[in-house]
Amino acid sequence: MMALTVKQPWAHLLVHGLKRFEFRRWAMPGRYAGEPIAIHAGVKFDHDAWPAMLQAACDQSLAQQGLLARALQAAPTADDYQARAFVGAVRFGHSIVGRSLARALDLPPDDPPDMFGWPVLSAVAYATPIDYPGKLGLWLPPDAIAQQLARPPAADKAGIAS
Repeated sequence: MMALTVKQPWAHLLVHGLKRFEFRRWAMPGRYAGEPIAIHAGVKFDHDAWPAMLQAACDQSLAQQGLLARALQAAPTADDYQARAFVGAVRFGHSIVGRSLARALDLPPDDPPDMFGWPVLSAVAYATPIDYPGKLGLWLPPDAIAQQLARPPAADKAGIAS
C-alpha cells in the first residue's frame, strides 16, 4: 500500500470523508487510482486551513450575524490533531484537471484551478493512529509498517458525499 503525507487538519478531513478532493500540483499516478492509500498526517499544520474552510462553508448571512467571527476565534490548533502518524486510508479516483475540475467544484469554467484534483472515492479513519515519521509526496512505507497498514486498528468508515 502506498502512503501520502498530508498536513493537518486536511489529513483528518480526508480520512473522515469531509474533504471531496485532495489537491496536488501533479496527477495521481493512474495505477493507484481506486487502490487504498494510507494517509500519513505530517508534522506541519496548515494554520490557514480553518479560516479557509469556514469562509467556504459559511454563507453571507452567517458572516453578517457574527457567527463566522466567533467560529474563527474557536479555531483548532495543531495540538488538536494527531501528527507524524498514519491516521487512515483513502481511495482516490483518477485525477481531474482544468475545466473538468472547475465543473466538479462548481467554479466558472473560464478560470479553472491550476492544480490536479484527486477525487475521494472512500475513506477510513483508523481508531488508533500508527506512529511513523513519514516522507513527502506519494511513498512506499517500509515492510514492517506496511504489515501494520494491511491490518490497521479498528477503523471507522466515512461516508463520502458525492
